[in-house]
Amino acid sequence: MSIIKKRILKAATFFCIALSPIFIFAKSDKANNSPLHHAQTYYWLGIQDKGDPGTFKMALKFLEQAKDELQFYNYDVDDEGANSLIKQIELLESDLTEQLAIAQNTFVGRFPLVRFMGKSVFISSKALGSFEIFEDAGEVAMARSADKLGGLFYNHFFGDLQLPLIVISEDNLSPELESKVRIKLKNSPRIKVYQTQYLRKYLTEDELILLQKGNPDSLLVAKVSKILKAEHFAITAINQVDRVNDVYFYSLSTRVFSGKSEAPLQSTVLYELVRDKRYLNPLYLITILSMLIASAFVYVFTYKDYTGKYPGFGKIAGTTVLAFFIGFTTSIIALGIFSNLRPEYLDYFAYTFWWIPAAMLIISIAPLFILKKYILSLSVFQSAEDASSRLSSVFLSATMGVLAYISLGLILL
Repeated sequence: MSIIKKRILKAATFFCIALSPIFIFAKSDKANNSPLHHAQTYYWLGIQDKGDPGTFKMALKFLEQAKDELQFYNYDVDDEGANSLIKQIELLESDLTEQLAIAQNTFVGRFPLVRFMGKSVFISSKALGSFEIFEDAGEVAMARSADKLGGLFYNHFFGDLQLPLIVISEDNLSPELESKVRIKLKNSPRIKVYQTQYLRKYLTEDELILLQKGNPDSLLVAKVSKILKAEHFAITAINQVDRVNDVYFYSLSTRVFSGKSEAPLQSTVLYELVRDKRYLNPLYLITILSMLIASAFVYVFTYKDYTGKYPGFGKIAGTTVLAFFIGFTTSIIALGIFSNLRPEYLDYFAYTFWWIPAAMLIISIAPLFILKKYILSLSVFQSAEDASSRLSSVFLSATMGVLAYISLGLILL
């Protein structure tokens, strides 16, 4: 394990132990909208993204807001609550400062664009990491958490019993998120998933809320055990820990109960943070269309300059779109292959800087080689009037396709 990884793990572990009660019992953003809470959210987002300087800087900005609030309210130096808050701020600020210093010297910290240079979002739904451009952030967070939970059960979480499992959301207000978790878990041989509606036939709303919060009394546990006709059962609760800007922070807590005891026999909590970037889709679409139009104009004027006449619409559209598409898809394929040689995100940038220019060189040459070798040699491109104009304009269209691929990462950042 590298020195950077050890330092990050040590700092994150210390912070996790120190402030874990805050997150284990965290309420949704409807109840906790403080700058300190948001700073903690950005802290964990930065850790999840393996060290993102921009995220850590955002966390530090929220800490400054938390300090300003304390000064605004003229807190009493003898106030235990205020002093506890100050200690939390100082602890988090110290850790964030260290994490930021580490992140700024890592491969991904210096070259954040590498997060989007590898697997394509069209190939893997996890290609963009915490960034989401297609689906609802909550549903994505639940799908990923449910996959992890299914893996835990598969690897003998609470033995080999088949457990009845109830999925319930905070205040029972997120049926779509409950459905997402159930869909992901329903095929597991270790779990028999029940809908919340099934329990509603037998339990009151107050009893459902107690289950969701994870603190049912012995009578309620025995009642649910009898309803499900099982000695042991599991409750999986969905909570929105925080929502700030376009960042969604969700937890999926699972507790296994026995009809003989109100205390859970075993429990686990999974966290997932997702950045909802769907609002940037129009900007990305406009960027692609602008590049296509610019490529078409260059082709038209280059063709006119060499031949003295304008090309037909079919020739413009066919040539430009084809070259653009080849540039775009070749970048995906070439980087997908070359990403196998990509250094680890947390490696020192001094040893990894070579990868960026090498990757840019590959995605610049690959589409031009394919065009020159296989596409422009076709008879349709061999007419005398095309010969002088086709190379520069078609190569430009291919280059625009490469830039369109890279621009997604630039827009998201």
